[in-house]
Amino acid sequence: MIQPKPFIHPDASKYIGNTKELVNIFKRVKACFYVYDQSSKQVIYANKSILNVLGYSIAKITALGDNWISQVIHPDDFAIFSRHIANYPDLTLGQKSRIVYRVIDINGEYQKIESTAFAIAADEANLVIGISKPIDSASITITNTPASNDCRCTNCDKLLGKELIQDKIFEVKCNRCGEFNALKSK
Repeated sequence: MIQPKPFIHPDASKYIGNTKELVNIFKRVKACFYVYDQSSKQVIYANKSILNVLGYSIAKITALGDNWISQVIHPDDFAIFSRHIANYPDLTLGQKSRIVYRVIDINGEYQKIESTAFAIAADEANLVIGISKPIDSASITITNTPASNDCRCTNCDKLLGKELIQDKIFEVKCNRCGEFNALKSK
């Protein structure tokens, strides 16, 4: 018999509206955490973890200027990254978007970054909560499976292929929007 562990309910005044503690938690998160406001089309909060992972200081990023993102993202991946961000205002409540792209670290080596964004509702605005973290190729996971052999991207509906896949599961990166789509045999 499994005995449930008792749960002690915290005093509501200790956690409701405690934004200072929330910000402190996000500062300690190793992945980059950000909040995007769909109405203003701006990032309204971001911790600085991705800078720490890649070895950049805020001063170094500031020295690169307003277009620092285009200077650190691999040139072949910048268009996909840009489309990913441009699609944020169109994400519907509960919809998720995920891409993998490369960025150059302070040592001049490219690191793979996975960015996952999720649309949520707020009182007066719809927000996108996002996490970006470094990955290795082995950690890419399967996230969705098309229902038929007519495989389309889950983000932009681009036709990815109609091949019959036998006893395999693999991911295909959409060359239009950069979303990773899982394909498998029935």
